[in-house]
Amino acid sequence: MISKNQAEHRRNVWRSSLRTTLFFESFVLLSITVLSISTVAFFLSWNELKVQTIAQLQSMTEGKEALLESTVSRQREQLSTLGRAQTLRNVQSVTTLLGFRQLLQVDDDENITVIAGEKNELPITKDILQTMYQHEGTFFRPIVTKEGWTLYIITAPRMNGTVRIGTLIAIFDATGLAALTLNADSASKTMEILLATSLENEELVLRADDTSGHIMPVLDTEQGAGSMIHDALSGNEGIIETVDYSGIPVLASYRSIPTLGWAVIAKVDLYEVQSPTIRLAMQLAGSGFMIIVFLSFSMYLLGRRIVGPLEELTKKIDGLETKRWRFERSIFTGNELEIVDSAADELTKRLRKAHEHLESLVAERTQELQKQHAEDAAILQSMDDGLVVTNTDGIITYMNEMAENLTSRKDALGKTAEQVLVIADKDGNILDPKKHPITEVLSTSAPFRPAKDPQLTLRKQDGTQTAFQIRVTPILKGKRCFGSVAVIRDVTEERRIDHMKSEFISLVSHQLRTPLSSMRWYLEMLLSEDAGVLSVAQHEYVDQVAHSNTRMVHLVNALLNVSRIELGKFQVSPDTIDFGKLMQTVTSSFDLELQQKELRLVFDMPKRIISIRSDQGLLKLILENFVSNAIKYSFPKSTIFVRLSEDTSESTLRLSVTNTGIGIPDMQKQQIGLKLFRGSNAKTSDTDGNGLGLYISRIAAETIGATFMFESTEGKDTTFTLVIPFASK
Repeated sequence: MISKNQAEHRRNVWRSSLRTTLFFESFVLLSITVLSISTVAFFLSWNELKVQTIAQLQSMTEGKEALLESTVSRQREQLSTLGRAQTLRNVQSVTTLLGFRQLLQVDDDENITVIAGEKNELPITKDILQTMYQHEGTFFRPIVTKEGWTLYIITAPRMNGTVRIGTLIAIFDATGLAALTLNADSASKTMEILLATSLENEELVLRADDTSGHIMPVLDTEQGAGSMIHDALSGNEGIIETVDYSGIPVLASYRSIPTLGWAVIAKVDLYEVQSPTIRLAMQLAGSGFMIIVFLSFSMYLLGRRIVGPLEELTKKIDGLETKRWRFERSIFTGNELEIVDSAADELTKRLRKAHEHLESLVAERTQELQKQHAEDAAILQSMDDGLVVTNTDGIITYMNEMAENLTSRKDALGKTAEQVLVIADKDGNILDPKKHPITEVLSTSAPFRPAKDPQLTLRKQDGTQTAFQIRVTPILKGKRCFGSVAVIRDVTEERRIDHMKSEFISLVSHQLRTPLSSMRWYLEMLLSEDAGVLSVAQHEYVDQVAHSNTRMVHLVNALLNVSRIELGKFQVSPDTIDFGKLMQTVTSSFDLELQQKELRLVFDMPKRIISIRSDQGLLKLILENFVSNAIKYSFPKSTIFVRLSEDTSESTLRLSVTNTGIGIPDMQKQQIGLKLFRGSNAKTSDTDGNGLGLYISRIAAETIGATFMFESTEGKDTTFTLVIPFASK
């Protein structure tokens, strides 16, 4: 019995069998070959016919040019000779000899005298006379009426010695000249000759009318060949593929006759040139198709003879089963197919041995993995921190026992992280699902490890809340995220101790302020010598004590500010801020320090500042810390810039303080703004710092809804910036 999978496999084998492949590939190859040959033959024959047609057209235009130019030139010479004769005797016989239809004489007063020929209406207009006077020598011009080109005139000056006494005008019948010029004299049925000239700044094109036999003007020269006619009348010559006056694609040759101001054009329909090539291509395609069918059928029969043993071999290989590995030789053709059958038999024996060996290895490795899995599970279950693993969709796939205890959930597997880890912020508000730490990590592939404790709480099913910390790391393979690992920890006791510490510091700081203020008062009395004159050494000692007292006062004030803000006892009092006065007030308190280090303070403020409402005390505290920090760590004789700028696109004000000084080491930038932290180079540059100024600035900025940021290059410059929204708290 053949299983369903085996039958489907055999159908797939038939679809991609060598016999079918051989037939289709030979069919495609032969088709491409015949198509290529037909295409090459088409283009070669087309180019050859095109070259021959071009040569014929060029020869035709050259011949017509020579015919027209020689005929008109001879008549002009004869009329010019007649104009130089002393008397016009025997004019009638001369007229008959030269072929004039009429001979006229025009004097300087435009009086016309008929010397020979009929005295009927004369085809002489003022435009002709005006053009005639502009030519000193002979002049040629066609006369075209509604009936077509019927006449043309040639003029020559009438001379008496060297004095011009008038002009001779010879009127010729254009029928004979036009018939000779416009007759194609070609085996081509569509070849046509055109004559073009320009009269009164308008292009005139003449052709032979097959119906009437007259030489008629082309009414619409812009239909297709307008640019070619214009180019020919400009004195150029060439070959062009275009459309003629009737819109038919043509191949045309044109050249100018400069002596007459005319151009001659020979054209032939493009279809007539292409038709032999098209017939050749169709014949090649037909014969090629017959060749393709014959050869493809032959290849099919040949493939059937070759593929038969291969199909039998395929069936035997397809019938192999994993447990039996049975293969019997049946092909003895004495060629490569027999070698393949023998190799398949040998390969089957090797596969049987390899399969048995692999089964033993798999069983052994499975036992090792089961043991390792049990050990890993025991380690994860014994962790003091909770462990939560999710997939890319945020579905929980693993939780250890500590995580189950923290969340009070035993049914977390298969649920989303937002459903199990219900997180509230420090104000007690449930986080937006999009801002959930695990959701952010899965969407950005960046770890969630906040430098400052965000004061998050975990809300359990029974409604109770637990202070906890969470760290989330993406599971990455290359740049692709496959899930996340979250470590959660109960920090209720740590937060209680930190709260007690802050309250203790606040209490101690308050108790220290009173004695420090008293000490400051008595030290100032001693320094002002209200209690008696001090010696130089005594004055120096008291000055050192006063300096230490000042440092203690600053430290106590800083600790008080920190504890008040951390404990939430600092009341934000929004007020309209005048930044000009605020910066003047703050910076004026640092005049002595600026003079001691020979520093220059520069303000950069826009003329128009949008007023905002915020807490003036906290803004002043932040700005004081920025300026104090810049003064401490600036190089002597440098410049400190205090800038205020407006960003209307983001509805914010940017307050920044820039100094040129020691800067911040790259390895320590992540710790700037932490409590009691100072850079390694800051400790050696200024030993009086306490590491609280920037920490106070950061938490004060968060209190009023502003953003604290900085940029620094070690040994070069540092910029601290406060971004304040217009709608500040």
